[in-house]
Amino acid sequence: MTSCTRLVNPLKHVVTKQWTLAPAPRVSAVPSPSASPSVSAPTEGAAVPWWLWPQVLSLDAPVVLVLWQMALAHTHRVHLPSAFHWGLALVTWLVYTLDRTVDAVSGRLEPPASQRHAFYFRHCKLMFWLVLPAGALAVLWVALTCMPAGLLWSGLGMAMLGTVYLAYFAADRQSATHRLLMILALLIGQVLILGLALDNSFKLVLSCTLMAVILVATLGRFDPRWSFLLPKELFAAFLLALGCVIGVHFWVQEEHFFLCVETVLVTGLFLLNLVSIVSSERLAGAQAGLARRRYSHLWLGGLLLGAASWTAFDTLHHHGAPGVVAAAVVVAVSALLHLGLHGFAHRLRPELFHVLADLMLVVPLPLLFWVLPG
Repeated sequence: MTSCTRLVNPLKHVVTKQWTLAPAPRVSAVPSPSASPSVSAPTEGAAVPWWLWPQVLSLDAPVVLVLWQMALAHTHRVHLPSAFHWGLALVTWLVYTLDRTVDAVSGRLEPPASQRHAFYFRHCKLMFWLVLPAGALAVLWVALTCMPAGLLWSGLGMAMLGTVYLAYFAADRQSATHRLLMILALLIGQVLILGLALDNSFKLVLSCTLMAVILVATLGRFDPRWSFLLPKELFAAFLLALGCVIGVHFWVQEEHFFLCVETVLVTGLFLLNLVSIVSSERLAGAQAGLARRRYSHLWLGGLLLGAASWTAFDTLHHHGAPGVVAAAVVVAVSALLHLGLHGFAHRLRPELFHVLADLMLVVPLPLLFWVLPG
């Protein structure tokens, strides 16, 4: 569940770069100002293991999010139309495919390239001129024909946050012109948010997020170290969690406000997943100066495990909603599985660790159906 790091002219480097693929890929899953501009490209003969194809085709994140959306709907006794699941899957797949395609052709990844980037490098023209436009049209059709008006406005707010994410984290942050245009777009977006027919709490979160990005972008123009105020993994985890909960909470607004405990716990779990994957890739790459940061996921996992456990016990003690208890238990079990998995990180290829880490997000979900039978 990772995404790309830079957005440049997508076809600029397609013809000029010559790449080679090694069996143990070492890729940068986070913005890396020190990354070498020369990248090795994958050869045509590299075989993709069967278990890696869902990740190569960008199906991993959509499957995880849809399963979590279904599980959360079950906890609230909400029956979501199938269009909700298809819409979430399409949007997630479209963003990940765009991210990885641009990443593959940008010429900014550290060699050797991963097999998923090899795939998108070889098929970049097909992606840019056929697959991505067709996917965008499919998303537009689902949104206009199958979504309630209120949820559609929430989806537009999510789309704005997603655009901000791509513009800030996937763009060439050395371009002053692009940065100034992004700030102008965000200011216009701030005005649009005030006019949207959204819940006031949703407006507040969108406004604060946009203003935070404006501030970080402005300060980052003078000193890139200010970018730590808006970590990529945290922003991505927040967007993924919102994708899961917005469709469910739309039907139970009287029970859950926008940033309820459930949303915070799911965001923390997705953040742990992203940080664990990044840590594994850094460990495999043995990047200089990053050794002391490889264990950030350990304290994050411990914090999440404690928070989820406390939430479950506190909710039970105060006779709170059983759905919150079930979700907290699932988050705690998944956090524990992530921590256990990292004990084997040094023995696993980064791609295999990535697949297993995503699997740790969905393995505990049957517990939720067991705790709250239909």
